[in-house]
Amino acid sequence: MPITLCEEEIDLYTRAAKLWNMRFLEDLLIGEMAELTSAILNKRRNREHHDENVEEEITDVLIVMEDMILRLNDDSKLNRWRVFKLDMLKNRVETAEAGKKMTDNQ
Repeated sequence: MPITLCEEEIDLYTRAAKLWNMRFLEDLLIGEMAELTSAILNKRRNREHHDENVEEEITDVLIVMEDMILRLNDDSKLNRWRVFKLDMLKNRVETAEAGKKMTDNQ
């Protein structure tokens, strides 16, 4: 999966990998995703004051995901899944667009 990291970021993730195993990272990701879910739900309840919290939690999830991607170190598998999932999204978008055009013409 193509991610672009600077040398300093790679070094930081490498140092983190020496301190904490994959199980720890998985648990951390679960916690960060839960915090993101909570931030999104809070934003839905009170739209004015929670955008920044959602952005912060997305960033936390992305950082842990970058670390996991580096540790998995199998770009070909991740890229195959990415291509497959993006193709699914493309099909959903095209189907939705076609449906919208049909309703717009009626």
